[in-house]
Amino acid sequence: MQTKTVTVTFRTEPEIKEQAETVFNPPGLSLSSAMDMFLHQTVNEKRYPCLLDSGIAGKNTDAATTYPAVFFELFGTASFCRQSDRTE
Repeated sequence: MQTKTVTVTFRTEPEIKEQAETVFNPPGLSLSSAMDMFLHQTVNEKRYPCLLDSGIAGKNTDAATTYPAVFFELFGTASFCRQSDRTE
């Protein structure tokens, strides 16, 4: 039996899309596959699966006053997606 799927649309800058494709395409992944893997990992961990650099998260230097505390509980503030930085 085939798994039922839905279409999800999101917006990003063209340069980010192109750079992400250069990361995911060589091992044979599409952006759709990469996003699906990301969503599955989010559900499995019941939290955002990577820590975000606060500059990425807020695109400003004052992220602490821009976002509520729960934002940092979900997203963290350390380097982006480095396994060595993750806490279990």
